[in-house]
Amino acid sequence: MLYALLCLQKNSNFVKTKSYAIRDPSKPFFCLHEYKRSVDNDGQPDAQALAAMLVVQADEGGTKPVYGLYIVGLIWNFIVLEGNEYCISENYDASNSGIFELFKMLKALKHIIKTELM
Repeated sequence: MLYALLCLQKNSNFVKTKSYAIRDPSKPFFCLHEYKRSVDNDGQPDAQALAAMLVVQADEGGTKPVYGLYIVGLIWNFIVLEGNEYCISENYDASNSGIFELFKMLKALKHIIKTELM
């Protein structure tokens, strides 16, 4: 798998694709996008992640859902964009025992990617 760099304005974002070609990655299926500190952060990570996902969706024709994620400190939120609708998950806390719930979400996402998007 290749993590291809996608630039959106001034922010760099990583997109997971199925291609091995550096210059011409295939259609992306998951955006790992926004990371913010828990204190003194600026911007809206949910909107920034969604903007990158909209670019990916437009580029690939919008036939499949695009999965994204943003992290503020220890709190993770997952995003699904399908057509003109999106959904943001509840907060997943990466501290203490919350890491196990986060791990379950990542495993579920891996299953979705393998069975529905590849």
